[in-house]
Amino acid sequence: MNEDVIYTLHVTMLNRWYPKGKKEVQHNDWQINRVKVVKKVEIDDDFETEYGQITLVGNMVAMDYDCTYLVRVVKEFNEKYKKLQYKVVYSQEYREFNNERQIRDFLLIFITPRQVEALYKINNHPLALIDSHNIEELCKAAGIGEATAERIISRYEACKDYGPSYVELNKMGLTKNLVDKLIEHYKSVDTVLQLVRENPYVFADDITGIGFKKADEIALNNGVHKHDIKRVKAFIIYTLQEIANSYGSTYVYYEGVMDKIDEFLGRDTPQDTIDDAIDELIDSNKLWCRDKEYQDGTIETILALKKFYDIEKTIANDIKRLVNAQNKVNLTEKEIEASIKLQEAKQGWDYTDTQKYGVKVIADNNVTVIRGYGGTGKSSTVAGLLACLGDDYVFVQCALSGKASVNLTDITGEEGYTIHRLLKYVPGSGFTYNRDNQLDVDMVILDEGSMVDIELASCLLEAIPSGAKLVILGDSNQLESIGGGNFFLDLIDSEVVPVVTFDKIHRQGAKSGIIPFSIDVANGISRYKQSWHGEEILGELQDLKMIGFQCARDDEKPSVDLIMKEYKEMYQECKDASMITVVLPTNTRGTCTKVVNKLIQDYVLPKRMRGASIEINKGSDKVEVYRGDRILVLKNNYELDIFNGNVGEVISVDSENKSLIADFGRGEIEIKGKVLEELDLGYAISCHKSQGSTLPYLIYCIDYTHYVMLCKEQIYTGITRAKKRCSFIFETKALCYGIKTSKVKHKQTFLYHFLKGNLQ
Repeated sequence: MNEDVIYTLHVTMLNRWYPKGKKEVQHNDWQINRVKVVKKVEIDDDFETEYGQITLVGNMVAMDYDCTYLVRVVKEFNEKYKKLQYKVVYSQEYREFNNERQIRDFLLIFITPRQVEALYKINNHPLALIDSHNIEELCKAAGIGEATAERIISRYEACKDYGPSYVELNKMGLTKNLVDKLIEHYKSVDTVLQLVRENPYVFADDITGIGFKKADEIALNNGVHKHDIKRVKAFIIYTLQEIANSYGSTYVYYEGVMDKIDEFLGRDTPQDTIDDAIDELIDSNKLWCRDKEYQDGTIETILALKKFYDIEKTIANDIKRLVNAQNKVNLTEKEIEASIKLQEAKQGWDYTDTQKYGVKVIADNNVTVIRGYGGTGKSSTVAGLLACLGDDYVFVQCALSGKASVNLTDITGEEGYTIHRLLKYVPGSGFTYNRDNQLDVDMVILDEGSMVDIELASCLLEAIPSGAKLVILGDSNQLESIGGGNFFLDLIDSEVVPVVTFDKIHRQGAKSGIIPFSIDVANGISRYKQSWHGEEILGELQDLKMIGFQCARDDEKPSVDLIMKEYKEMYQECKDASMITVVLPTNTRGTCTKVVNKLIQDYVLPKRMRGASIEINKGSDKVEVYRGDRILVLKNNYELDIFNGNVGEVISVDSENKSLIADFGRGEIEIKGKVLEELDLGYAISCHKSQGSTLPYLIYCIDYTHYVMLCKEQIYTGITRAKKRCSFIFETKALCYGIKTSKVKHKQTFLYHFLKGNLQ
């Protein structure tokens, strides 16, 4: 019995076995229904029925007794009752077109108006030609060849079951791509129709990529009043989530939310509706609300998404669990000193006093934070502790990004993991390692801790067993994490775990130009006056080339020309595009990655050397890539094991099948379909995308077109990505402004208060 075969059927309802009684069933509820099979569509011989009847189980459309339904099912044997049943993977009411106008509207969903008219000129029933796969007849239409006819048939097969519903949803303002996305999630076009009519705001909660504004557009287009309580509730949730994403704050004051409501929903929004919306969100456990009373008697109301409150409370409890567990490492100071001496002899250089102190702190505590500037010896401190432990001591090292996860490999010699790989993320199921199935390790090393948001931090902490050590490395001078919370700094500020700070450059680092300059930037110190321009090379290692310029007019900035000049010089030196990366603050504004990527592509792969091509990215940002191109991943893809910020090389391109083979450092993988839209050229990347990377040859540039992004955290992060050499191109007044500007946000979070015991 092949359980993977999907059978498509038309069925009618006989009996509902679950839920029992007169309980009203909603679309997508879990049900057990006995149905009669009235038609088999594309069925193999092994399909089995009992007197023409089968049992359906699973989440499905709410079935009535006087309708026919289209279902897709897989075989499933019920061990308890020793019966064959069929699990529903898709369901909908079966509908047919009522008139020719509907058929025309359906055809326009997947072929062009010109093709529709051409088909009607040769046949009054073109849908029948397409349905019968009559390529010969289709090719009689003007402008339709064999390849086009095959594409039309392929597109029809992908959406034929939803034909009348597509037309209805299209009239409601939904595009085919959006309908496909909704159907893929809800497994029923009927569920989609019901939600569009009743409450499209759930789309923003349920589906990644559909935000409040899109759901709101659908709702308003389909008759939802601008002051409907559903709209107010959805907007409050959206506002709190947006504040967390943009500013990191996991709670806000009531007046702040009211200001947003006045701005977006209108000052005429009834107060009673707002109050009722807040009450309903609290009752449904989506919103947390408390009054904060000050010494002068003033009271302020605090609002938060309940999920953030719960996550930060869980993090605090797990930190305390790990801190208070028995320390399984019992090393004397003499044993540590002896092991460090052996390690020093092995590596050929001595540990600083701070590093030796750090080794002892890690040994004596279950949770330790090691923070400091790049190049000050944080990673080597962890290696020092590992040298004190036996071969039986099991440790793992991880980071948010794939790039950061390999940084410790050079120090420890062991493989680094992304947090998702370490916890074995399964799409649709979550993490394999969790509170009920914890990691079998003695120590977890988390690198680039400042990049991790609270949701991922919570998942990692709960998977660490009591008695295991947690060592968190980080640099608080970098750009902040994107997402809710303030995990790294809240942990430091709470003082519930020891923090070892590295603020002195070790001997090798002092020879660098990059490390001392980056520390000056972090401290707000500028080496250059606004009037300076020219070139100079810093450091005994000559690893930082400074290229400063001034210009009177914004349209005369030489930034791009200087970037290309430096790129060509570096490329002539190393002859390897994978070694060189341009880092810029913006992707699409001013001196941006979009412009620079195309110029570098034209230089590295001139047109005479190009072969087959394929489009990547989406919308107006689409670009053609070829064999040999560098490409950047824009979105995590757990099935392919590629993650946001990974950069790889295109190994081959298959234009006919619209796929490419790429290597991101873990072997060759095939990429096709919608995943192609989640790629971009990777010669130039944004500073945010570069976080966690160590780039052999780096060109970093800032000018006044980056005004909104200019701050010392941006500059510090950009130049410290370089491993071997950095060329820093800057408009001098932009550099001086950026170094004087800090954009570290004051975040309102629960975690600090939970850790301090101030919040119950």
